[in-house]
Amino acid sequence: MSRPTVTPSETPAGRLESSFAACALSFSPWWANRKGLSREQRTRAAHILGARRIEGGGVKIANPKHVAIKAMSTLRGAARKYWEGKSLPYPQDGLRLIKRAELAEIRTTLEGFQMQAEPAAEALNEARAELVDWGRENNGELFDRADFPRDFRTEYQMQFSFPSVHAPEYLRELDPEAFERERALAMARFEEAVSLAEQAFSEEFAKLVSHLTERLTARGDDGRPVVFRDSAIGNLREFFERFRSLNIHSSPEMDELIDQARGALDGVAPGDLRDSSALRQQVARQLEQVSGTLDGMLQSQPRRAIQRPPRSAPADPAPEPTTPPEPAAAAPPDDSLF
Repeated sequence: MSRPTVTPSETPAGRLESSFAACALSFSPWWANRKGLSREQRTRAAHILGARRIEGGGVKIANPKHVAIKAMSTLRGAARKYWEGKSLPYPQDGLRLIKRAELAEIRTTLEGFQMQAEPAAEALNEARAELVDWGRENNGELFDRADFPRDFRTEYQMQFSFPSVHAPEYLRELDPEAFERERALAMARFEEAVSLAEQAFSEEFAKLVSHLTERLTARGDDGRPVVFRDSAIGNLREFFERFRSLNIHSSPEMDELIDQARGALDGVAPGDLRDSSALRQQVARQLEQVSGTLDGMLQSQPRRAIQRPPRSAPADPAPEPTTPPEPAAAAPPDDSLF
């Protein structure tokens, strides 16, 4: 008996290809509030400033706790968190996959973050004297006024675009054979994107379930249950919603485990768990079962990482970005920037 034919659109990779688009987000240039030092400078600075002030071979140029610098850091973090929360990973650094149906909403939201960047940078211009004074007082002979941009507005750029990750349609008629080769390459990337999404979801799910289970079962020195924050449940429920929105149904096992965890918390409020020891134990047992199965899945899951394209290889052709100019590959989050 022959197997039924499965068309590409019925596979997880096919659903990604037909229902998702690529979105790139970058922060370039983005002023790094950090001054690198040579080995000689580090040795001298350690005596002048103290070893604890030398972080990763450098020093902060301006006060990282200044409200204007913290505001810019928060803006970058919020934009990246939104972008990642509305998308799935893609095997090319700086790109993620968003639902085509949500493209307009995502574009509008990212434009909103862009609009916030200019006044936030202007606030840094207004605080320049305070920032310079802090650098002079705290960095001693390492202080250099030239480390401060003349205009912070030119040093903070948030850019996004929607490059193509599909086979170029113009090849379909011009060179059908080349089109099929490009389509096969694109589908291979979507297949890898499916694996990356499964890995990312399962790892995040395992961490959230483990944390909540630990908080439900932990006891203090007095033998009483440890108090847990509402966010231990709230974060897990937010994960359920994001998974539901972005789920491409590539792993029935994962779908079932999430249904089990959701069912364990259905109708349960944080206060209910604090007030009822029996309910805490019941929910903890259910989550432990989920965690055990999930651990087995993770152990059998190969580790994957998003790779940067080889420097020697030209980038795939892409259409003009919706919001010019087209960004370079987005840098990974770096808390040390501020």
